[in-house]
Amino acid sequence: MTKKLFYTKYKGITSEMFLEDHNLTKGTKFNGSFMTCGFPSKTFLHLLGSNRKIDEALYSDKIPSNIKIAQPPEKSRSWSTGSICFTPDVAIIHLHLKKKGIPHRVLDKALKAIIIKSFRKQGLDGITNGKGGSDWFLNINGKLKKFGGMVNFNQGEYVFYALTISFRIDYDLMQKIYKLDTPKMKQKGNIKNINEILVGIDEVKVMDRDLFLDDFACLLSDRLGLELVKKNNT
Repeated sequence: MTKKLFYTKYKGITSEMFLEDHNLTKGTKFNGSFMTCGFPSKTFLHLLGSNRKIDEALYSDKIPSNIKIAQPPEKSRSWSTGSICFTPDVAIIHLHLKKKGIPHRVLDKALKAIIIKSFRKQGLDGITNGKGGSDWFLNINGKLKKFGGMVNFNQGEYVFYALTISFRIDYDLMQKIYKLDTPKMKQKGNIKNINEILVGIDEVKVMDRDLFLDDFACLLSDRLGLELVKKNNT
């Protein structure tokens, strides 16, 4: 029997859906691997790390009251630091992949290659993950600027990957709420403006976002030898 990759593209992801999808395969037996993806229906913040306090990275008093904060309950070293600003222009890709027969390092390498190929299919080259880390960058006038990344953790017989791709960035909001003097930020240099270290894909090349997600799913299924099964968009 051919192993399957079930592919669902959501029309709008809420902060509640975002957290629920983290536990899609937790403690449950499924036949196959899963990819869910889409764009937020409205802006929310994701605070990585179950024991992390908001004020470690953000000015909590400057966060608009209509913006929710999503924080997963699981404690994982991979998710111990960081915060992500999800807007309707930031793609969310969640992968629940069966670990059996696929070494972890093979998955990591495959996903990085698939990201590059998916963008290349629409004419965007120059994607790099820096020094082999889990973030992705574009070279803008000789300076590497981040547009996305991925984290992962084990979940029973699955490994869960969360990928983020920023097509546009709300610089005004991020400049307002992000602390630029934290130890993590200081590692990047003396940062005064958030746009010194981040970039949106659309600033370099505007592309078909839905096609990008479809291409990613097809390339992933081909790379892992899985039959792609498209489920109805919800």
